[in-house]
Amino acid sequence: MILKNTFKIMFLNFPLILKSCLYKLIIICISLLMGYGVLSPIINECEKVGMWDKVFQFFSQGIFAFDGSVVISQFQSISADFSSIMSANVGFTWNFLALFLLVAVFLPVMLGLSKVAEFGVLFGSLSCNSKFEFMTSYFENFKKGFVFRLFRLVFSIPCLVLCLAIAYLVPMLLVGDVATIFAIIIVILSIIAICALFMTLFLIYEPNLIIKETNPWHALTNSVKEVKKYGMAKIYFMVLLFLLIAFILNAFFAAISYGFALIITIPITLQFSNVIRMILCYDILGMDYYISKKSVCVTKKYCEKITIDNMKDLI
Repeated sequence: MILKNTFKIMFLNFPLILKSCLYKLIIICISLLMGYGVLSPIINECEKVGMWDKVFQFFSQGIFAFDGSVVISQFQSISADFSSIMSANVGFTWNFLALFLLVAVFLPVMLGLSKVAEFGVLFGSLSCNSKFEFMTSYFENFKKGFVFRLFRLVFSIPCLVLCLAIAYLVPMLLVGDVATIFAIIIVILSIIAICALFMTLFLIYEPNLIIKETNPWHALTNSVKEVKKYGMAKIYFMVLLFLLIAFILNAFFAAISYGFALIITIPITLQFSNVIRMILCYDILGMDYYISKKSVCVTKKYCEKITIDNMKDLI
């Protein structure tokens, strides 16, 4: 039922996909321009030593060809070149610090503001069958959304560092043709499992901003409490399954289209994630919601029901 309702609501709110996708493209383009400005000296140095050819071979002849020996040799060669570049240019450390702030702070916060706006639009659609404008929701929730996303970084940055450590250390520990491919699979599954746990704990974190208008700490603790009451293992395996399927589908379409299909599949995946999170939020909180103009889903009450009287000020 949840899956069926997710698809219905997602396609009924299809214009939201286009608007949020356009916003994300603008933010990504700005980030790429800023990132190129920061990395241009490093890129030039890498080009001088022929590192980009090795990176291309690492993926084309190693990863995508499932050739462990090429992966190992090219990885060692790239690491050696990178170490020599950094030793000769200590000042590049500041460039990487700026890049880290761009990737780990600026980009997640700005993209996250879009997510908050999307939840605002979905809240209007599900709670009272109203059509809210994306940009209206964006600016109405900008201040609180900015604070919420900054608070979320306190937990997401350690999670990112852990994923990067796994991606670097596991291939170093497992050496060999078959072991290298096995290491790549372990890295992918480990990162997906970590992301699934993070998404489970933060399942109704952003929706709490819209529905309950609370502060970030209470939004997080309430999210963990309500998810635990609903069934944390159940939610975790649902999120884990979704991430696995999403990764496989996106990787498949990327492989057969040389990456161009990701322009379509990634926005759809993100919108599907938002809708299913919002539906799970309503289900967890025991709130009924509109599936369409003439159809309302009556949820099973896992906790005290939030009635229309309680939400009349919001609606």
